[in-house]
Amino acid sequence: MVWAVLRYFWVVSNVTSGDMGSMAGKLLGALMGLLVLGAVAALLGGLAWYTRAR
Repeated sequence: MVWAVLRYFWVVSNVTSGDMGSMAGKLLGALMGLLVLGAVAALLGGLAWYTRAR
């Protein structure tokens, strides 16, 4: 998960125009990406837990 955020931060660091060009914008983008990945992982994990064999 940390690797995904660092990779995303590295890719976004090449963007220099607009609001995303600032350090805060890059950090916010990386945190939002982490939030989305975490939500998807939690949803899939919950689904796998709910449908597990009993």
